[in-house]
Amino acid sequence: MSGSLMFLRYAYPCAESQLAKKLIDPKEYALLKRWAIQSKVPPMIEILEKAFPEAVFRLSELAKETNRHIWSLENVLDFWRNHHNYKDGNCNVRLCRVKKIEGLVVTMTDNSITSNIYNVNVIVGRSVFVHKNIIIEVI
Repeated sequence: MSGSLMFLRYAYPCAESQLAKKLIDPKEYALLKRWAIQSKVPPMIEILEKAFPEAVFRLSELAKETNRHIWSLENVLDFWRNHHNYKDGNCNVRLCRVKKIEGLVVTMTDNSITSNIYNVNVIVGRSVFVHKNIIIEVI
């Protein structure tokens, strides 16, 4: 998976709030949704920059600090896994362990309920990264 598509999968759970803030319009929201959920094609960087300016800025700063390309998969994963949780609220990325799977609804061992909208291959007992109660990737 490309770095920009992985970035979008992590960022997409915040897309609705970006639409509400009028950072993106309904057509761009629909495009982001299609890219995040259905596509294997890298999304347009310009729309990611417009939709998620704060995250892209911080991703860019991390790339400069670590001498990596901003959209490399290594940089994107490092940002979301280790550098995104900078403020309070429900926007934190968490590492969780899968307890129970019922279709797209997945219960974690801490009893939090998550959604598998990306249809990743979750397995009971495996660890997953979750952002805003959306499963992003299996570890």
